[in-house]
Amino acid sequence: MKQAIHIASTSAKFTVGIGVSTMFVATMDDLIYSNFRKNVIMPFQMVLVRSPAGVPASQSVKELA
Repeated sequence: MKQAIHIASTSAKFTVGIGVSTMFVATMDDLIYSNFRKNVIMPFQMVLVRSPAGVPASQSVKELA
């Protein structure tokens, strides 16, 4: 019986830890990476969309930099 209680409490602690970690990562993703996405990733995506055949031209990358 003691072993079953220990397993149940350990499982509950593990589940709570995973929940807290998931919530932290989801919140930090919005706070930290939104500026990174806006200032770095989106401009590169626009260069790829604008370029023919999905291969960016060196001039477009130079303008982006």
